[in-house]
Amino acid sequence: MTKNLSEKGSDPLQRGKIQNEIEALPKGQTPFRIGSTGNRSRTTRRCLNRRGATAVELAIILPTTLLVLIGLCVAELGAFRYQQVAALAHESARWASVHGPEYATQSGETIASSEEILARVIKPKAIGLDLNKLTCQVDWNAEKNLVTVKIQYTWTPEAFFVSRKFSCTAVALATY
Repeated sequence: MTKNLSEKGSDPLQRGKIQNEIEALPKGQTPFRIGSTGNRSRTTRRCLNRRGATAVELAIILPTTLLVLIGLCVAELGAFRYQQVAALAHESARWASVHGPEYATQSGETIASSEEILARVIKPKAIGLDLNKLTCQVDWNAEKNLVTVKIQYTWTPEAFFVSRKFSCTAVALATY
């Protein structure tokens, strides 16, 4: 015979009777039927009270997380563009150093200039860069044995940031 505590009151005498009935049960028989009351347990009620809490938490956390992730991606693209400009400056200075005064006298061509470096070195290697926002400045010292190449690029980020100007300068000794 099974009884349910919720059917009895909270009177101490009735609890004693229930205890006696439980002790009188044959071995192996459970005194309570699980789920017989139709009432929900405290845990279930607590979970039902939190309905929608996950959606609210997601609505708060998701935009912030996405903003941080997009910001990191844009920052990485900026670092990549800066690396491109630095590599172009280095390559331009190297190219100008072997196309210096010695090269000009032997080949009959002019010494390396900004326009020539833009056309022969920078344009073929400036993949993904807007060439209209790229400038190149070449300076030779008085003896024409040291070349300084300065490249500037105005980078407009792919997202919500303002433009930034990257500038790299490379110096090379004329070797040809």
